[in-house]
Amino acid sequence: EDVWKGLVALREEGLTRALGIAPGPANGFTLDVLTCLERFGDEIEWAMLILGPAEPWPGRLVLEACVQHDVRVLTRVTDYGGAFWGDLAPATPMGDWDHRRFRPDGWIERVEPLLRAVREIGAARGLTPMQVAAQWTLAQPAVHCVVPTLIEEMPAPEGVDAPAPRPIAEKRAELAA
Repeated sequence: EDVWKGLVALREEGLTRALGIAPGPANGFTLDVLTCLERFGDEIEWAMLILGPAEPWPGRLVLEACVQHDVRVLTRVTDYGGAFWGDLAPATPMGDWDHRRFRPDGWIERVEPLLRAVREIGAARGLTPMQVAAQWTLAQPAVHCVVPTLIEEMPAPEGVDAPAPRPIAEKRAELAA
């Protein structure tokens, strides 16, 4: 409660225009978000949630509460760690610093059936998989903004079957389109 009083004071002093929450995906995520909304929902303008077609859970569990408290949602990782951009494969190297290394083994392979379906949907509508993922996410209740992962993948060593990395500027242009 003291933290929220302090945050509200910062807003009242003009040091910020909006207050929000950005819970991590760790244990207790849903209850943490719901508790914040129940206790401090009148003070919260934004919630940053992990949400996208490949990771609808647990973010979708709190969307209705965000609507009820008039909290706008900004989503991150809509692209499932880069998988929807088309330049990530199991053989794509990731540096020791890459946060995606914390995902469970096989995460890229497991999303492939969904990506095939998304590619079909997109092809019928003139959209890329990332654009379909963004549209799906923006269609969810309370979602006002989509922020995917923007990483220029590392090139695979010669002889390794992996797509060529796409420049971030190209990905930004695709998202903007």
